[in-house]
Amino acid sequence: MGGVGCGLLGLPAVYLAQRHKVGRTGFIAALAAGLGLIGIAGFVFANAAVLPSLPQALVQQLTEGPTGMAIFGAVIL
Repeated sequence: MGGVGCGLLGLPAVYLAQRHKVGRTGFIAALAAGLGLIGIAGFVFANAAVLPSLPQALVQQLTEGPTGMAIFGAVIL
């Protein structure tokens, strides 16, 4: 989880240092990357703290449905 924390703190700093050069496109890219990192951090937390306490059938049902698509979207971002 250290990499996600560094990304969440470092990404805005890098964007602010280069905001005049990267413009609006850089802002959108930094925002998308930040949202992806937040999504991955949420999944890592849920995977470590929530999913182990649920029945295996429910975990499989969750990861195959809309929740699985949200995880996939966070990874793509």
